[in-house]
Amino acid sequence: MKPARKSESDSSPLHALPSARKQVKARAPAVKQVEVSYGGVSVLVAQPTDDQLKTNVRRSTRVMSSLGKKISKPGVKLAEKKNIPFYSVDARDPSLMVRLLNGTKIKGHLINGTFIPAKTTKRSAGA
Repeated sequence: MKPARKSESDSSPLHALPSARKQVKARAPAVKQVEVSYGGVSVLVAQPTDDQLKTNVRRSTRVMSSLGKKISKPGVKLAEKKNIPFYSVDARDPSLMVRLLNGTKIKGHLINGTFIPAKTTKRSAGA
């Protein structure tokens, strides 16, 4: 007698676990899907319900309101850390950059990503 031929479905990982196949079938309700694209990537996702949309709109409105309040205030507050330089544009000469490093200010230029101190720079400790 010839041995029975295996079908493709017999070689699947789920064939070895019939209970897993049943669980997958039981957990797969019919859900309307929509295609979401970002750049060159597209994925199918479950379409959100009306309640989910309303909840997410409320949340994003709250976030945007908070962001609007923060963004409308000029300036950025950054905590100084040792050996981490801060760069800004010189208020009196916009062609110069100011590097603040460990409490020392130096004027200079950024050339190809490297800070080069200006030849007539004055170093000052503190702010």
